[in-house]
Amino acid sequence: MWQNKLLIFYEFYFTYFIYDLTKIDLNKNL
Repeated sequence: MWQNKLLIFYEFYFTYFIYDLTKIDLNKNL
């Protein structure tokens, strides 16, 4: 079931990417 692991990995990476973007936005507002 390596495809399942890949899916989880992409989900995690995508969430982290969004989190990073919001962090940058917050820093910009401050």
